[in-house]
Amino acid sequence: MKRLFLSLALLVVSVAAMAQYPTEMPKYYIFDKDFNDNMFELNLDGHITTGLTKNKSKHLSDNFGFGRGFRASLLYLFDPSLRAGMGIGIETYARRDDALPIFLTAQYSPWKSDLRRYLFTNVGYSPQCGKKLLGGWHAEVGIGYKGKTDIINGVKFEIGYNFKALKLTRNEKKLDPISHSLVVNIGLVF
Repeated sequence: MKRLFLSLALLVVSVAAMAQYPTEMPKYYIFDKDFNDNMFELNLDGHITTGLTKNKSKHLSDNFGFGRGFRASLLYLFDPSLRAGMGIGIETYARRDDALPIFLTAQYSPWKSDLRRYLFTNVGYSPQCGKKLLGGWHAEVGIGYKGKTDIINGVKFEIGYNFKALKLTRNEKKLDPISHSLVVNIGLVF
Protein backbone atom coordinates (compact mmCIF):
# COMPACT_ATOMS: atom_id res chain seq x y z
CA MET A 1 0.00 0.00 0.00
CA LYS A 2 2.90 2.32 0.83
CA ARG A 3 4.48 1.72 -2.57
CA LEU A 4 1.22 2.46 -4.38
CA PHE A 5 0.78 5.71 -2.44
CA LEU A 6 4.39 6.78 -3.11
CA SER A 7 4.06 5.93 -6.81
CA LEU A 8 0.85 7.96 -7.13
CA ALA A 9 2.38 10.89 -5.21
CA LEU A 10 5.45 10.85 -7.47
CA LEU A 11 3.22 10.76 -10.55
CA VAL A 12 1.14 13.75 -9.35
CA VAL A 13 4.26 15.77 -8.49
CA SER A 14 5.83 14.95 -11.89
CA VAL A 15 2.72 15.99 -13.82
CA ALA A 16 2.44 19.22 -11.81
CA ALA A 17 6.11 20.03 -12.39
CA MET A 18 5.85 19.37 -16.15
CA ALA A 19 2.77 21.60 -16.42
CA GLN A 20 4.85 24.58 -15.25
CA TYR A 21 7.38 24.29 -18.11
CA PRO A 22 6.77 26.51 -21.13
CA THR A 23 5.38 24.83 -24.21
CA GLU A 24 8.18 26.30 -26.37
CA MET A 25 11.71 25.15 -25.80
CA PRO A 26 14.29 27.80 -24.89
CA LYS A 27 16.24 29.30 -27.79
CA TYR A 28 19.50 27.58 -26.89
CA TYR A 29 18.01 24.20 -27.78
CA ILE A 30 16.91 25.31 -31.24
CA PHE A 31 19.29 25.66 -34.18
CA ASP A 32 19.25 29.14 -35.67
CA LYS A 33 18.91 29.69 -39.41
CA ASP A 34 21.41 32.58 -39.60
CA PHE A 35 24.49 30.36 -39.45
CA ASN A 36 26.10 31.40 -42.74
CA ASP A 37 27.04 34.97 -41.78
CA ASN A 38 30.74 34.51 -40.89
CA MET A 39 33.35 34.98 -43.63
CA PHE A 40 35.57 32.26 -42.14
CA GLU A 41 34.50 29.06 -40.42
CA LEU A 42 36.69 26.70 -38.40
CA ASN A 43 35.50 23.08 -38.25
CA LEU A 44 36.87 20.61 -35.68
CA ASP A 45 35.44 17.13 -36.02
CA GLY A 46 35.98 13.53 -35.08
CA HIS A 47 35.00 10.71 -37.39
CA ILE A 48 34.79 6.97 -37.73
CA THR A 49 34.90 4.92 -40.93
CA THR A 50 33.86 1.35 -41.48
CA GLY A 51 33.81 -0.63 -44.71
CA LEU A 52 35.67 -3.04 -47.01
CA THR A 53 39.32 -2.98 -48.04
CA LYS A 54 41.02 -4.76 -50.94
CA ASN A 55 44.78 -5.09 -51.21
CA LYS A 56 46.82 -5.28 -54.44
CA SER A 57 46.13 -9.02 -54.81
CA LYS A 58 42.35 -8.25 -54.66
CA HIS A 59 41.87 -10.06 -51.34
CA LEU A 60 39.35 -8.54 -48.95
CA SER A 61 40.80 -7.40 -45.66
CA ASP A 62 39.46 -5.66 -42.56
CA ASN A 63 42.78 -4.05 -41.58
CA PHE A 64 41.87 -0.64 -43.00
CA GLY A 65 38.09 -1.02 -43.10
CA PHE A 66 37.69 0.53 -39.65
CA GLY A 67 39.33 3.82 -38.78
CA ARG A 68 38.91 6.80 -36.55
CA GLY A 69 40.37 10.24 -36.64
CA PHE A 70 40.27 13.94 -35.98
CA ARG A 71 40.41 16.85 -38.44
CA ALA A 72 40.57 20.63 -38.47
CA SER A 73 39.56 22.67 -41.51
CA LEU A 74 39.20 26.36 -42.29
CA LEU A 75 36.52 27.35 -44.81
CA TYR A 76 35.83 30.66 -46.56
CA LEU A 77 32.31 31.90 -47.40
CA PHE A 78 32.13 32.44 -51.19
CA ASP A 79 28.34 32.59 -51.30
CA PRO A 80 25.66 31.94 -48.61
CA SER A 81 25.30 28.44 -50.06
CA LEU A 82 29.00 27.70 -50.78
CA ARG A 83 31.99 27.38 -48.44
CA ALA A 84 35.39 26.00 -49.42
CA GLY A 85 38.80 25.71 -47.81
CA MET A 86 41.46 23.29 -46.68
CA GLY A 87 42.32 21.19 -43.67
CA ILE A 88 44.55 18.65 -42.02
CA GLY A 89 43.79 15.55 -39.98
CA ILE A 90 45.09 12.42 -38.32
CA GLU A 91 43.61 8.95 -38.89
CA THR A 92 44.30 5.64 -37.16
CA TYR A 93 43.37 2.25 -38.60
CA ALA A 94 42.87 -1.21 -37.10
CA ARG A 95 46.54 -2.22 -37.44
CA ARG A 96 47.64 0.96 -35.64
CA ASP A 97 48.88 2.49 -38.87
CA ASP A 98 48.32 6.22 -39.14
CA ALA A 99 47.74 8.69 -41.96
CA LEU A 100 48.05 12.46 -41.98
CA PRO A 101 45.67 13.67 -44.73
CA ILE A 102 45.99 17.21 -46.03
CA PHE A 103 42.81 18.00 -47.97
CA LEU A 104 40.65 20.52 -49.81
CA THR A 105 37.08 20.72 -48.59
CA ALA A 106 33.81 22.24 -49.84
CA GLN A 107 30.27 22.53 -48.52
CA TYR A 108 27.40 23.42 -50.85
CA SER A 109 23.72 23.85 -49.96
CA PRO A 110 21.33 23.42 -52.90
CA TRP A 111 18.43 23.99 -50.46
CA LYS A 112 18.11 27.79 -50.49
CA SER A 113 15.31 27.73 -47.89
CA ASP A 114 17.45 25.92 -45.30
CA LEU A 115 21.22 26.51 -45.51
CA ARG A 116 21.85 24.25 -42.51
CA ARG A 117 21.69 21.18 -44.77
CA TYR A 118 24.54 20.78 -47.23
CA LEU A 119 26.49 18.44 -49.49
CA PHE A 120 30.19 18.14 -48.74
CA THR A 121 33.38 16.78 -50.26
CA ASN A 122 36.93 16.35 -48.98
CA VAL A 123 39.76 15.44 -51.38
CA GLY A 124 43.36 15.13 -50.29
CA TYR A 125 46.62 13.28 -50.01
CA SER A 126 48.62 11.81 -47.12
CA PRO A 127 52.39 12.04 -47.42
CA GLN A 128 54.20 8.80 -46.57
CA CYS A 129 56.77 9.16 -43.80
CA GLY A 130 58.55 6.05 -42.57
CA LYS A 131 56.83 2.73 -41.95
CA LYS A 132 54.22 4.05 -39.50
CA LEU A 133 52.69 6.94 -41.47
CA LEU A 134 50.82 5.73 -44.57
CA GLY A 135 50.65 7.76 -47.76
CA GLY A 136 47.94 7.82 -50.37
CA TRP A 137 44.82 9.50 -51.71
CA HIS A 138 41.70 10.22 -49.67
CA ALA A 139 38.28 11.33 -50.97
CA GLU A 140 34.93 11.76 -49.28
CA VAL A 141 31.42 12.85 -50.34
CA GLY A 142 28.24 13.05 -48.34
CA ILE A 143 25.48 15.09 -46.76
CA GLY A 144 25.64 17.15 -43.58
CA TYR A 145 23.65 19.26 -41.18
CA LYS A 146 24.96 22.08 -39.00
CA GLY A 147 23.34 24.42 -36.56
CA LYS A 148 24.14 27.29 -34.25
CA THR A 149 23.03 27.60 -30.65
CA ASP A 150 23.46 30.09 -27.82
CA ILE A 151 25.49 27.61 -25.76
CA ILE A 152 27.87 26.33 -28.45
CA ASN A 153 28.80 28.38 -31.50
CA GLY A 154 27.88 25.51 -33.80
CA VAL A 155 27.63 21.75 -34.16
CA LYS A 156 27.61 19.56 -37.26
CA PHE A 157 26.77 16.01 -38.22
CA GLU A 158 27.83 14.42 -41.52
CA ILE A 159 27.41 11.01 -43.11
CA GLY A 160 28.96 9.93 -46.38
CA TYR A 161 31.17 7.69 -48.50
CA ASN A 162 34.95 7.55 -47.96
CA PHE A 163 37.50 6.26 -50.50
CA LYS A 164 41.19 5.67 -49.74
CA ALA A 165 43.98 4.45 -52.03
CA LEU A 166 46.87 3.94 -49.59
CA LYS A 167 50.50 3.02 -50.17
CA LEU A 168 51.68 0.24 -47.89
CA THR A 169 54.65 -2.17 -47.95
CA ARG A 170 54.81 -5.09 -45.49
CA ASN A 171 57.67 -7.60 -45.47
CA GLU A 172 59.03 -6.28 -48.77
CA LYS A 173 55.58 -6.78 -50.36
CA LYS A 174 53.51 -3.94 -51.82
CA LEU A 175 49.95 -4.27 -50.55
CA ASP A 176 48.56 -0.83 -51.52
CA PRO A 177 45.07 -1.27 -49.99
CA ILE A 178 41.99 0.40 -51.46
CA SER A 179 39.23 1.12 -48.96
CA HIS A 180 35.52 1.86 -49.52
CA SER A 181 33.87 2.98 -46.28
CA LEU A 182 30.91 4.63 -44.67
CA VAL A 183 32.02 7.70 -42.70
CA VAL A 184 30.26 9.48 -39.82
CA ASN A 185 31.55 12.90 -38.67
CA ILE A 186 30.49 14.81 -35.57
CA GLY A 187 32.08 18.17 -34.92
CA LEU A 188 32.12 21.72 -33.65
CA VAL A 189 31.94 24.82 -35.83
CA PHE A 190 33.48 28.16 -34.84
